[in-house]
Amino acid sequence: MTAVAPELYTLPIASRPHRTWAQTAHGLVFLVVFLFGCLMINGSQFVVLLPLRLLPFRFARKTYYEGIRYSKGAFGVLLVLACQWFAPTKLVLSFETEGQGKFTPEEIETLIQRDQNGRVTALNLPQKAVLIANHQTGGTPGR
Repeated sequence: MTAVAPELYTLPIASRPHRTWAQTAHGLVFLVVFLFGCLMINGSQFVVLLPLRLLPFRFARKTYYEGIRYSKGAFGVLLVLACQWFAPTKLVLSFETEGQGKFTPEEIETLIQRDQNGRVTALNLPQKAVLIANHQTGGTPGR
């Protein structure tokens, strides 16, 4: 009979094992990538957009606000990149297959786009689809 190690979340923080070198390196790479991205976005705001804001012309003000909108979008892209590279997750989609509003297996297959290996690569949802986020993971231990 082998003993099963307890899950990390069940241990007090002081009792958890130390981080490995790989985890520390992973954290440092994240820090470098994220800070570099933030500095580039903020630097472009100071170097390019701030002088535009100081000019008294209408086109300069319009370009300034477009640049600010673009830099906000760039920060959003940086956040998504950081999540994809450093904290990937698995997305699970489920469809109602019983009761009112159910999907047949054929209907589900028409919504799913697969690659040559059979992996799901895209969803062909209607333009007006309702998505409901449900953060349950089956059963939460300890509750």
